[in-house]
Amino acid sequence: MFFLKNTNNKRIGLWLLYDFANSLAFANLSFYFTLWLVEDRNFSDMWVSIPAALATVCLLLTIPHFGSLSDRTGKRMVFLRTFSWLSIACLFLIGLTALLSESKVMVAVVVVLYFCFLYFYQSSLVFYDAMLPTIAEGKSKERISGFGMAFGQTGNAVGIVLALLFVGGTFSFFGAEGRPVAFILGSILFLILSLPTLLFLKDSQSVTAHALGKEKPFKQTILSLKKIYQNKPAFNFLIVYFLFSDALLTLQLFITLYLQIVGGFSDTAKTILGAVGLLCAVFGALLSSFIARIFKSTHRAIKILIMAWALCIMTLALAHSQMSFIVAIILNGIVFGSLYPLSRAYYSDLAPKENQAEFFSVYSLFEKSASIAGPLIWSSVVLAFAYLGEVTKYRFAMLSLAVLVLVSFFIFKSKHETQS
Repeated sequence: MFFLKNTNNKRIGLWLLYDFANSLAFANLSFYFTLWLVEDRNFSDMWVSIPAALATVCLLLTIPHFGSLSDRTGKRMVFLRTFSWLSIACLFLIGLTALLSESKVMVAVVVVLYFCFLYFYQSSLVFYDAMLPTIAEGKSKERISGFGMAFGQTGNAVGIVLALLFVGGTFSFFGAEGRPVAFILGSILFLILSLPTLLFLKDSQSVTAHALGKEKPFKQTILSLKKIYQNKPAFNFLIVYFLFSDALLTLQLFITLYLQIVGGFSDTAKTILGAVGLLCAVFGALLSSFIARIFKSTHRAIKILIMAWALCIMTLALAHSQMSFIVAIILNGIVFGSLYPLSRAYYSDLAPKENQAEFFSVYSLFEKSASIAGPLIWSSVVLAFAYLGEVTKYRFAMLSLAVLVLVSFFIFKSKHETQS
């Protein structure tokens, strides 16, 4: 493979493998957790939204501090390893506790573990993303970021297909079946597949350590936000990124429920359709650097992809036949598969080289803050239009996501026009 020819390419290979591993685990959780909690246990979907929102608040208070500490020590891997081990442990315990949950108290324990997983998992991504400039040293960041997205979406597809074999009853896990098995399987595969990265990927010598300060976590958050606010291109792009990330993160949480209630798809059909959409995202990710070249700039490509994605979500909201749902999922996969790696590469260029982890900690905060706004908007729209019936209220919720993406398009167009 291309990344095994020299030392730097081996680092690329290990970096990509981690994206495959953690995406596989997260897909298993996001695909089945909402269904398990809402359908199997008859809890409100707010029990999915609230832990996600609280995890983001905790990130807001702490992760810029860890990002600044990473920049000042020149260390990335110690943070990536720590948060990864904690993510794996929480995911395993989610599955085990969900299997044993016979009461509402046990379900509440699962929800707490879900909150912990989201915090640790999202924290790990800060240091993973911050490694991009050194991982792609001497190569196209758009291309390497695209490969990362492709590996991640392939991991998503593989994860939900493997999980279906256990959820659907084809295989059992030591006699256990059902949706919680997907969480246990995800944690085990996350552990096995991420081990090479966590054990053998080293920090780059080109990351310079700085003298350590004594800022407390919350104060560091304020300082980091002030620093990024002074970098207007980076700050303006974060606003745009926050808005269209609302759409993706909310889709991840509720798409399976949407496809079941509005599209009438079975668990098997949802899994197949989800895998197809994710493989289309792989295709989009691999095309991302080519798309940037076609439009002659990453900026212009992002602008066009944001508009295209708004139209794709509208198509999903208005779809009626199962074939139209399939087409909408395919288009969504291709477009967001291209948009996200280009966004990561674009932001990396806007962030100062010596502050990559600190800037990416805030990048992650803006992305994960969407896990507050997006689900709450979705749940509010569902509640507001409940009188129109089960199907219609979810269609309006999907349209609200298209509106968010359209708003991000107009902000990006107005604030970044000079960079095209």
